[in-house]
Amino acid sequence: MRIGIDIGGTKIKAGLVNGEKIHRRIEIATEAEKGREKVIQNIISAIQSVYQKDIKGIGIGFAGMFEDGKIAKSPHIPSLEGFDIKRYVSKKFHKKVLADNEVKCATIAEAKYGAGKGHKNIVMITIGTGIGGGIITEGKLYKGKGNAGEVGHTTINFTGIKSTCCNNYGCLEEYASTRGLQRRYGKKISPKKIAELAEKGDKKAIQAYKELGRNLGAGINNIANSYDPEIIILGGGIAKSWELFQEEMHKMIKERGFVKTKVVKAKFEDAGIIGAALLIK
Repeated sequence: MRIGIDIGGTKIKAGLVNGEKIHRRIEIATEAEKGREKVIQNIISAIQSVYQKDIKGIGIGFAGMFEDGKIAKSPHIPSLEGFDIKRYVSKKFHKKVLADNEVKCATIAEAKYGAGKGHKNIVMITIGTGIGGGIITEGKLYKGKGNAGEVGHTTINFTGIKSTCCNNYGCLEEYASTRGLQRRYGKKISPKKIAELAEKGDKKAIQAYKELGRNLGAGINNIANSYDPEIIILGGGIAKSWELFQEEMHKMIKERGFVKTKVVKAKFEDAGIIGAALLIK
C-alpha cells in the first residue's frame, strides 16, 4: 500500500492505493487564498485521513513546477513557491516521499493502467482550474530539463486575452480552463453547474462548452503537430463533461489538424492519486 495525494488549485485529493485500486479516499478544499500555512495544514490533514502505518511511502502530485526538489512555480497556489514539500512531508510522517507535477502523475497512471495502456507515445491533458500536460515517449515519461508538458501555456491566439497564469497572451489555459468557460458563460459558477444548465437546454451554457471544445481542439492540433503521439488523453474535472464539448473539439481537429491523432477520455477520475502513489515504485 502507498498513499497518493493530488494537490490542485481548488481541491486536495488523497487516497490509500494498491496498484490501480484506491481503498480509502478523501477530498478537501485547497483554500489557496488563505495562504501557505493553511494549505500545508490541509495537505497534512488529507494525508492523515488515509494514513496507515505499514505504507511503503507517500507520493505527491502538485499543480506546479519543481526545481531541485522545491516548488519553483505554481500559478494557482503561489504561496507554496520555494517550499520543499517532499522534505516537509517526509519529516512529518517518517516515510519515503517523492513528488512531481500532478499531471505527470496522472499521465503515469493512465499510461500504465488506463486509456493509454498498450501505447508507447502518449500526451495527457488535464482540464480544470488550469490546463496541464504530461508526455510519454517510447514508454518513458519525458521531462525535458524537468518541467516539459506545460501545454496550457501554449498559444492559440497571440493577440488574445492577457493571461492571468503566465506572461502570455491568448494561451490555451486562458480559453479552455474553468475561467475560460466562466468568461464565455458570463458568470463565475462552477463548470459542473454550467454543465448541468447545458444539459437542461440553457443556450449560453451549451455555447460556452462548444466554444471550449473549439479552443481545446486548436490547442490539441498544436500538441499533435509537436509530438505526433499515438493517443492524446483528456482528464480533469471539465473532461467529465466530454459529451458537451467533444463534437466541436473533434470538428476543429478534423478541419485544421495537420498531424492526425486519436483523442480519448481518461479512464480514471483519480488518475492523479494513482499516479502519485506509483512514484514510490
